[in-house]
Amino acid sequence: MHERKEEMQLNESTSICDLLRLVPMMAEVLRKLGVEDEHFMNCANMGQVVTATGVPMAEWTRQLSLLEQGETYNQATFKALPTLEMVQLLRSEHHDFLVRRIPRMSVILRELVVRKGADQPVLLELRDRFEAFRADISDHILQEQDSLYPYAEQLEHYLQGNLSEQEARILFEKPSPVAHALRADDDVAFFDQARYLTNHYTPPADAGIMQRSLYKELALLEKDLLRHEAVEFEVLLNRVVQLEDRVLKRLPG
Repeated sequence: MHERKEEMQLNESTSICDLLRLVPMMAEVLRKLGVEDEHFMNCANMGQVVTATGVPMAEWTRQLSLLEQGETYNQATFKALPTLEMVQLLRSEHHDFLVRRIPRMSVILRELVVRKGADQPVLLELRDRFEAFRADISDHILQEQDSLYPYAEQLEHYLQGNLSEQEARILFEKPSPVAHALRADDDVAFFDQARYLTNHYTPPADAGIMQRSLYKELALLEKDLLRHEAVEFEVLLNRVVQLEDRVLKRLPG
């Protein structure tokens, strides 16, 4: 992880020179994704870089965030993004949680229970609580992807002229998915329990590589998932409410 002296908000007007002044390690990423020497020499802005390389702004934002933070993105990153790119990044995080990280941790937990459950009964309780958490968070994520995310995209499409007036009116025939996106702090409750069961993710002195890896991943998942949900609540939902207001004001009658 790299510390920042200033807040970096990447957009099309950001110059390469300003970017490298704050995050020097981006030089390697820029070259790897096709940025030429002339762009560096001329302090090209990111809009020019996107045009020259064909790499969308969302991917540059992802690369910058990975350098600065690791797994997830901060609120400043999302606030600087257009709606469609914001939703795209949120979907990529959902995919990472549901397809890669959470299933892998479930497999490790089940294996640990087989190997060490008799000696560490706490692993059995951790496994059961994790599986309940996995089912709950999976349902919540899928609901968001089926309702809130497409809703935000359709509102934006109407404002960009890519959705008809009739199609836009249909969006308001049902209750806004914003209300359904708000949920109880079930994730916070699970992580409270996980920290208690694992002594704040501290593996036993005789723990092997598998258990140490699991505890490390649990700690990182808590940080990343709660940050992701905070971004959804404080950035995306506010953006959707603003989009609703703009669409309603533009619709005739």
